[in-house]
Amino acid sequence: MKLIDWRKERQLTLADMASMIGLSGSNPARDLQRFETGERRPPATVVQAIFDATNGEVTPQDMHDCRLGWERQNLAAAE
Repeated sequence: MKLIDWRKERQLTLADMASMIGLSGSNPARDLQRFETGERRPPATVVQAIFDATNGEVTPQDMHDCRLGWERQNLAAAE
C-alpha cells in the first residue's frame, strides 16, 4: 500500500504523520511528502518507523516501489 493512501484513509495530515514516525528537522512534513511521492528515498530507520506505525500495511517494498516509480517517470524524462 502506498504511504500517501494509508495516511489519507486515516485523515492524517503530513505533520501528524511526520510526528507519528519521529521525523524532525526544519520541515518534517515536507520531508514526508517527498518520501510519499518517491522524490526522496527515506533512510532505513524511517522506513522501519513507517512499517511500525502502519502495522505493516506500508512495507519497505512499497516504499522502494514508490521511489522506483518516481525515478522511472522523472529521470527518464530528463534524458
